[in-house]
Amino acid sequence: MNYSEQRSSVRLPTEARLEIHHAALGVLKLKATNASSGGFFAIRGASDLPPAGTVVDVYIKRYAGILHRQPAPMRVVYVNNKGMGLEFV
Repeated sequence: MNYSEQRSSVRLPTEARLEIHHAALGVLKLKATNASSGGFFAIRGASDLPPAGTVVDVYIKRYAGILHRQPAPMRVVYVNNKGMGLEFV
């Protein structure tokens, strides 16, 4: 069974921008293509992505700006050639 078959939340399309803070990689600015109550899928940008299992701080942005003042801690669930899956922790 792959990760997509294990999902407990419905995914919906989104145009959110994710500002991902990682101690070694710095700030990654990626676009999310879908969201659920459990997390996001972020499209791979030009930069390296943190490995699966890494916890990162994420600011979720929409057209109106950042949705929250504190970053959301999220875990990298998987990384593939298209991007990475992130879940709220």
